[in-house]
Amino acid sequence: LQKKYPESEHYLGKINDIYYNPSISHAYGMSKLFLGDYNGFKYYHNRYKKGDKTFSIPVFHVSPIADIYRVKKDDKLLVLNEQGMGDEILFSRVFPLLSNHSKEVHIKVKDTFLKYFKEKYAVYKNIRFFTNPNNYNQKTVNEFTAWGLLGDFFASMTEEDMFINANKDVKKFKLPDEKLKIGISYSHGTLSDEKEGEDILKIKELRGVPQEWFKDNLIGKYDVVDFTYSTKIDGIKAYTFPKDFYETYKNLKKENINL
Repeated sequence: LQKKYPESEHYLGKINDIYYNPSISHAYGMSKLFLGDYNGFKYYHNRYKKGDKTFSIPVFHVSPIADIYRVKKDDKLLVLNEQGMGDEILFSRVFPLLSNHSKEVHIKVKDTFLKYFKEKYAVYKNIRFFTNPNNYNQKTVNEFTAWGLLGDFFASMTEEDMFINANKDVKKFKLPDEKLKIGISYSHGTLSDEKEGEDILKIKELRGVPQEWFKDNLIGKYDVVDFTYSTKIDGIKAYTFPKDFYETYKNLKKENINL
């Protein structure tokens, strides 16, 4: 679509004038990214809108910043999250850069990530993680000199900054002679079969990994732990649903998962 119809961006603007739905821009951005057009990031991330209850606090007195490199060293920065759980983990790669580029940064995160992020980024003393926006009244908000969306800051990172420390904390290991310790998490989809059409069921059938595969190929050959938290596989150690991501993080470390 993007290659054949360059005016699609114009039509997207027209659609937003008639009916603003952030998911439309999100889907359009994903299409551009799949086509190798990295300008799609600005559509994929920029979903924040006043009144969508993403962040119910008083009015901002400054315009949002979408570029991490425009943040000033003396800025008191407010960062809002507005994406899914997987994105929030991925976008957290920008946290050290936010710390280095500002005097103080307050980052809103999902409840389930609060403990995990506090421990993982404890070395950055000028970062304040929080989950409840009700603690930020108009007077408090007015003290911020800059604000922006987490996804936009991540999308603005240079390739060098994004990857230079990516493997810094990753434990290096050679494949051991003994059995690998494998952690699995799998899914057949998020909606019940009764609510889905034949086309979606076909996709689920093609992408899903049946339990029989794990039983036939892993049990008895490798040490396996199941982190799926739903239907359990007989013969494989499994964990109950965690109260937050920090618990999952601790369980993964405790099991010393290799793969």
